[in-house]
Amino acid sequence: MRAEVIAEKQAGYDFLKVHGDLSENAYRALLDTAREQGLRVVGHTPSNLGIDAVLDGHQSLIVHAEEYLYSYFQFHRDLPTDAAEIDRMVTEVSRKTKLAGTFVSPTLHVFHQIISQVADVNAVLERPEMRYMPFESTSAWRPPDNPYVKRWTVEKIPRLLAQFLVMQKLTRGLRDAGVPLLVGTDDLVPSVIPGFAMKNEFEELYAAGLTPFEVLQAASYNAAAFLGKTTESGTVAQGKIADLVLLSANPLDDVENAFRQEGVMLHGKWFPESELQSVLAKIANTATAH
Repeated sequence: MRAEVIAEKQAGYDFLKVHGDLSENAYRALLDTAREQGLRVVGHTPSNLGIDAVLDGHQSLIVHAEEYLYSYFQFHRDLPTDAAEIDRMVTEVSRKTKLAGTFVSPTLHVFHQIISQVADVNAVLERPEMRYMPFESTSAWRPPDNPYVKRWTVEKIPRLLAQFLVMQKLTRGLRDAGVPLLVGTDDLVPSVIPGFAMKNEFEELYAAGLTPFEVLQAASYNAAAFLGKTTESGTVAQGKIADLVLLSANPLDDVENAFRQEGVMLHGKWFPESELQSVLAKIANTATAH
């Protein structure tokens, strides 16, 4: 493991992503060597080790609130159903996450849309944003190949919903504990469309209890803070990189307003909304043609 981490550093990577189970020795070697090499460890949690191993090791980022299900709420036990017990567990693990200095990207939309696909995959595939995806690139999202439809039946939806409600409570608890949250989307897993999924995640975070300001902060300042880029991005200020979205309504009044665009400024170049919509129309035509 140590040699692999050093090889990744020499290859020029900034982060190492954890995915799947690891032995305790391998995970510890990963964290220790990454720290020595100036790399940060991000990603999933080794669910076989439990959340304490992850937080005690100060993993920089946990992606998916779902990971807390397997490494904490359901770690060697059934999902708790008592509301008071869930609240106690949320408070405890949120405090530990804050003390560890770990960022969390809840990606609630990813899990919620799994439930939607199990319930009615065809309805999900008929959403307007699907027209921007070439049919051949989404063939595995359709029955009978859709992985969620293959894995779960509609009878499993109540359990999936119970898990999602715990994830919502956890997200709110992490916010209350002062854990820095990030907006993440996990693009291109089945039915998660780049760009459009950002709006979906904004809505999910708001529904979980974040204020519009906190949702925007998770998508802007917190992201810059995680990357160590607050001197050049993350807020609107003189001298910072001119990556901006001009809106027609105040997003602090309604998080939906964050997507009422008049245009986008990218690296100092202005793109009016009419031009952006024209590009999207061309993408849709190309996808339909193929």
